[in-house]
Amino acid sequence: MKNNLADQIIQLVSEQIRSEQFKQVALEDNFQDLGLDSLDHVELVIKLEDLFGKEISDDVAINFFKVGDIVNYFNLARMDSTSSPRAGL
Repeated sequence: MKNNLADQIIQLVSEQIRSEQFKQVALEDNFQDLGLDSLDHVELVIKLEDLFGKEISDDVAINFFKVGDIVNYFNLARMDSTSSPRAGL
């Protein structure tokens, strides 16, 4: 997988899509438009948790509508962990 956070997430979403109709996934893409249903959404969240080693609450996951929403979430999580005095503990 690529090193860039956005690229990692785009790759994971691309793997989740079953349709050949969407060959390229962009940050602006809506999951519903990509053909992902609620079960796909849950599976994607589980894969994200496994990939990044971070639990995503249902309250947060329900607000993932676009690929970019996930990227923003993990970018903010990274910023919070690096600014926390307990980061790395």
